[in-house]
Amino acid sequence: MTARALTAVKLPEFRVVRSECSWKVGLDLGSATTTLSEVVACAPGPASVSSAVLPTLMAYRDKGGLEAQVVIGEAAARMRDAIETFSPYAVPESHRSAALYDFASALRQLMGTSDSRRPWGVVASPSEADARRQSELRAVAGELFERFLMVDETLLLALGVLDNPSDHHGVVVDVGAKAVRAAVVRGHSLKIEHRSVLPHGGRTVDQLLKNLLIEKYPDLALTDHTALRLKEQLGFVAPATRQCKVKLTLGNTERVIDLTSILREACESLVPVIMRAIREVLAHCPFDVDASYLPKVFLAGGGSATMGLPQRILQELKREGFDRPVVNCVDDPQSQVAQGALKWALLTRDEEWGIPLFAYRPAV
Repeated sequence: MTARALTAVKLPEFRVVRSECSWKVGLDLGSATTTLSEVVACAPGPASVSSAVLPTLMAYRDKGGLEAQVVIGEAAARMRDAIETFSPYAVPESHRSAALYDFASALRQLMGTSDSRRPWGVVASPSEADARRQSELRAVAGELFERFLMVDETLLLALGVLDNPSDHHGVVVDVGAKAVRAAVVRGHSLKIEHRSVLPHGGRTVDQLLKNLLIEKYPDLALTDHTALRLKEQLGFVAPATRQCKVKLTLGNTERVIDLTSILREACESLVPVIMRAIREVLAHCPFDVDASYLPKVFLAGGGSATMGLPQRILQELKREGFDRPVVNCVDDPQSQVAQGALKWALLTRDEEWGIPLFAYRPAV
């Protein structure tokens, strides 16, 4: 699997346990992005972690006869002009399990696993996942791993974000594709004290951006993928400033247009949602502990990479009267849940792992 190397993760304080399986993986199967962090840990101590981030995107390419080839990730994205591409989570509910299984099978090939050689993995489980979503994730895990655990993704995010959670408390905010999630984390037990999940994330920003562009430029030829790329490459919120001029197709002509105000308006829709999520989790804390939590606000998730967002949230907290807040935007925000899952895997003793009785292809 083509992997992007990350800096060595700090592991000594976590006292990595010995295991009969040296290949451990953390998996975050998101609706927009899939992230894997993996390591071959031969001994306790620092380990070099590799990470791969790919779009949760797939396509079926006809190989001839009755068999179709499943293409996923960037390979599927490159083929979107020739064949239909889609997220397995966008498939109708009656067929979603089968699509996720096919996605997992293709991912397994990219990882280089086989029936005789599979890693042990920790899978991030969204806190709001219903029984069906849990079942789908278990099917994916059973296809990928010899043994696996499913762990609340907020716990994994905290483990990925905080260098040593045993010595820290904090408010962790995940600006994801579908929602903004915030949680107060007590480090000594890595326990989620309070959490808030608000249905406004990156995809809402994408749709708002697309609507604003089409409203101003009715002849604009704009796909969802183009809107996403515009936001990722040019999106920002005040106090950051930038000029956003792009060449776009309007009808049968191409023009260079200034999208600065539109991009800022779309991206700034995240700010009140993030602030509401922070307020909601802090509202459940006793007043005497607010001061210990607030100086440690961590922004993660793909949306947290929006230019100017940490500075804007800091301004808003000060405006609301919080004393000396500090807002941290983590490096490589898309990989934090997967890195937390990998750390969890390295901390888990062999007898605590779940052993799937079988992997199955869900009925269509």
